[in-house]
Amino acid sequence: MVTLLLLLMLSTMVVATVRDVSFHEQMASSQDLHSLAHHAAETGAYDVLRSIEDSPVCDLSSLSGHFQDPVTVEDSGSNGYLLGYRIDADATHCATPRNLEATIIGTTHGGLDLSAPASSEVHLRVLYDFDSSLVTDPIFGNGLTSNGSITVNGGNVHLDGNVWASSFFSSGGNIRNSFLSGTMTVGSGGVVGPFSELTSDSWSGEAMPGVVEMTDTVADIPHVDSETLSRLEQQADSGGGRSCDVNLEGDQGGRVFYCSTGEMRVSGDFSNATLVSAGSINMRGGTSLGSDGAVNTVIIAGGGITMNGSTDSAGVFWSNDGFRQNGRGALKGSIVTEGDIRLPGNFRFEQIEDIQNPNLPKAESSEDTSVTITEWRPVFDD
Repeated sequence: MVTLLLLLMLSTMVVATVRDVSFHEQMASSQDLHSLAHHAAETGAYDVLRSIEDSPVCDLSSLSGHFQDPVTVEDSGSNGYLLGYRIDADATHCATPRNLEATIIGTTHGGLDLSAPASSEVHLRVLYDFDSSLVTDPIFGNGLTSNGSITVNGGNVHLDGNVWASSFFSSGGNIRNSFLSGTMTVGSGGVVGPFSELTSDSWSGEAMPGVVEMTDTVADIPHVDSETLSRLEQQADSGGGRSCDVNLEGDQGGRVFYCSTGEMRVSGDFSNATLVSAGSINMRGGTSLGSDGAVNTVIIAGGGITMNGSTDSAGVFWSNDGFRQNGRGALKGSIVTEGDIRLPGNFRFEQIEDIQNPNLPKAESSEDTSVTITEWRPVFDD
């Protein structure tokens, strides 16, 4: 009888031990499944981001292929796990034209015991901020920049910002009625005119915050190349227009207008637009700042840009072959050109660094600030 009791107790202990081991194995297996599901969801998130990273605004059409059957991340065969992910179409949308909210579901199936396949899901919610990933090259917020010369044709000049002329800077007027607030960087041609006195210790005029520096290098100005023109041409086709005669009024909502040949002729008073010409651009109207005081209009020319008339303008003016202003209107924003800049006497300029237009070249950055993981949510299967 005692022997039977001992055998019963031993059997009970063995069964309990086996159950305990089985329980811990299931727990470990479950943890493995969820860990792998995390991996699958992360892989899906970065696949999604790679699909949209070149888009200037939120566009779900680039993700349409991910809304179909689950994408396999890893299949380790009959003795391992099957990892995959899918995008939850019902929980993925453009929160604003500049923000994407997406939910990626990572899944894991299998394990060593495929006779009783297990599975796990992890829901990853991602916010993608296009503005944080599209950091405009700072040269477009740095005032007047020319890899040639800058000439002011007579009269005084008021420059509230920085100036870079890889060759020389020349202006008329006198130092008493001229103004420079930033740094004037010039090449071997130096400075001709009143600002030349800023390089002399003998200048005894009133205090001026600006300073002149010499350089033997050229500015790192992006070229208006065929790739840039092609990209903007495609954007014009999808939400702006192709025309070499453009007359605009008011806020243009970020639209792109493109002229493929010859000269683009622009008139009107507008803001929040990108005007692009493979050739030159002749501005007969004016452009305005955004309501928040930022620059949101960009003028891009494969040739040169000419400003006519006396209307004040605000924007980024980027060209391969120089910039000329013939009228007396003040300018806010920046001029960036590989050619020369020619300005009228009594020219007034104000540098604005806040640029809110996605169509300019982007600065290289080692930091990835575009993704915010807002929620990990494991889903347990019964």
